[in-house]
Amino acid sequence: MNDFCFWLQSQFEKYNIENQVSDGKWEKWRDFDKQLSIFDRVGDQGTDFLKTDYLRLLKRVGELGGIAVNARSDPQNINIIFKSRELDDLGALCKTRSGLKLEFSTRDKVQKHGVKTVKIQQYLQEKCNEGFGIKVQSNGWTEIKELNTETCHIAKRVIELWAGISMYEEDMSYKLEHFELLKRYGGTPNKRHEDSEQKQAYESLVDAYSITGKWAEALQKEIFPAGYIKIRRSPVNQGNYFADYNWAKIYPKQSSPEQLAITLGISSDNLFLKIDTVNTGGDLRQRYETIRGEYQSSEIVNLLAIEDGLAMSFDELVAWSINHFPKLYEQYIDASKQLGLIEPKDELMSTSTLNQILYGPPGTGKTYHSIEAAVKAAEPSFTFESRKELKVEYERLVAENRIRFVTFHQSYGYEEFVEGLRAKTNDNDQVSYSVEAGVFKSICEDAHQKKDDKFVLIIDEINRGNISKIFGELITLIEPSKRKGRDEELDVTLPQSKELFSVPNNLHIIGTMNTADRSLAMMDTALRRRFDFVEMMPNTALFNGINVNGIDLERMLATMNKRIEVLYDREHTLGHAFFMPVKALVDKDDQAAAFKELQSVFKNKIIPLLEEYFFEDWNKIRLVLGDNQKDESLRFITEETQSYGDIFGLDHGLDSYETENTTYALAPFDGDNSVWNAPKAYIGIYPKESAKLTSVGEAR
Repeated sequence: MNDFCFWLQSQFEKYNIENQVSDGKWEKWRDFDKQLSIFDRVGDQGTDFLKTDYLRLLKRVGELGGIAVNARSDPQNINIIFKSRELDDLGALCKTRSGLKLEFSTRDKVQKHGVKTVKIQQYLQEKCNEGFGIKVQSNGWTEIKELNTETCHIAKRVIELWAGISMYEEDMSYKLEHFELLKRYGGTPNKRHEDSEQKQAYESLVDAYSITGKWAEALQKEIFPAGYIKIRRSPVNQGNYFADYNWAKIYPKQSSPEQLAITLGISSDNLFLKIDTVNTGGDLRQRYETIRGEYQSSEIVNLLAIEDGLAMSFDELVAWSINHFPKLYEQYIDASKQLGLIEPKDELMSTSTLNQILYGPPGTGKTYHSIEAAVKAAEPSFTFESRKELKVEYERLVAENRIRFVTFHQSYGYEEFVEGLRAKTNDNDQVSYSVEAGVFKSICEDAHQKKDDKFVLIIDEINRGNISKIFGELITLIEPSKRKGRDEELDVTLPQSKELFSVPNNLHIIGTMNTADRSLAMMDTALRRRFDFVEMMPNTALFNGINVNGIDLERMLATMNKRIEVLYDREHTLGHAFFMPVKALVDKDDQAAAFKELQSVFKNKIIPLLEEYFFEDWNKIRLVLGDNQKDESLRFITEETQSYGDIFGLDHGLDSYETENTTYALAPFDGDNSVWNAPKAYIGIYPKESAKLTSVGEAR
């Protein structure tokens, strides 16, 4: 018995599997769940032939009736025999001296199994003729000498024909045949009722549409549980022609514009996940195509090559798609705005949205707008004319405990949020422990008691907390479909109080998230798929026509943010809220105070934030402030270059390719001659291309 046989025997004994392993003997594996755990490790023993596709193929066959292993004395010959229930051996996956091969035998089976065997023979002969490296031998054995994605699909099809089942009930994978049929029949008139070959192609493409539908359903459920999908399930279009692609469309919310969707599917060339218009033409379609740009290189179109898509399992395809969704959703919101399909205010919480997160860079008004969203959720009919009226209503709702506010941080936990033990000392200095409700449990209890009222919990900086640690087992219960009173309502028993707990359907949760702290793509997946996300980016249009001593605030902020986006990313741009106090003073026609406030904003907000973003890389900060385009006397950051000889003397002995050092210094804010007092230094952030600004003297 060889080393592999000894190892296999030890594994059978370890898992108590009925077996008989010896030279030249076949071993039937009885318990497939245990078999697979062993089978998964065969590669560790040096055989290295159980790749993912083959393992999935064998797993499915094992579920149908079992697998037999022949571990012969020759360590280079290991055969895996497929066995179907009440049927003879179908074939083998073999490792031989010449490599890997997949064998199917229809020998002596025609009389016993008739038409089924003939179909397999015809199918294999057809694939042999198509040049897939298949050899059909006269003795009934068929060899596939090259094992790759395409030939693995051929193997799956043989198992389908033999066992009378669909291999794709489990993994819902696309087949190469689907793409070939789209290419062959796309644009062809539908004559399937009189053409049997077309009818067969139609049925196969219906299967492909079913997979696309499952793909869309999995993504919608995972990412946008409050949204919905639309799918056309017929391979034939309204003109009665075969289409060369199939599709499903995902809408993030019930209120999403019907003219724009996140679309996925397959074409004759690839698999795709993209943002696309729906049933539109004319000016709207033209504007969309301008936003999209060249299809193959567009940022709102994600393409997956056919061979890569076929190599993925269904779960892997879903995972690939989920990784693209955070950015794609941001682009969906941007495109909707640019096409005029939504207004920024339309994104704020509607009364039908239970879980929502306002996210964006620092200073974009997330906490500011959370107050408005909370009031709208608690009192949908409330209207207001001024911010003061809104604040009065907000404070009333807070006083009634219908709106509560909490901030997440790194040390915040389940005990503060849900419930925890609290130590108490009585008059005799004896310590006792009691279970006390946290803010989330308290507001849920109140909402249960007052079912006619709406309650709101605002969670500021939601991304800074450890979501698993804070929510624990309750993360599932906040889903709209799992709330009390819904069809799929769930209850859990709390670990400390042992009370039965559920989340009421009249509780809204509003979170805020600073993308400079953590990207949306890095958000906890469990949290991300249970919330709707509202992007809040810098709104420079608020400063249209606002000038401070000749400084155009709109152009200045837009220019700095464009540079930050290039040097870093859009999640670290500067928010408009930093400059709102400046605007307020301009509105009061107090230019002197407004300019003073602008200086303060740069000193206390903008410069510290840029230092944090760029880790004190002062050259990049210079580029953001446009200092490289100004006269030296108008620069906020001074630059000094010295040779090593000037710094250390001639005989410094430093072995370096560099011979000089550049240092940067921030210009002082104090003093009458400070560059921060010069309006043209700020204007220089967005200079005209024709000329540089000159000196501080001219600036004044």
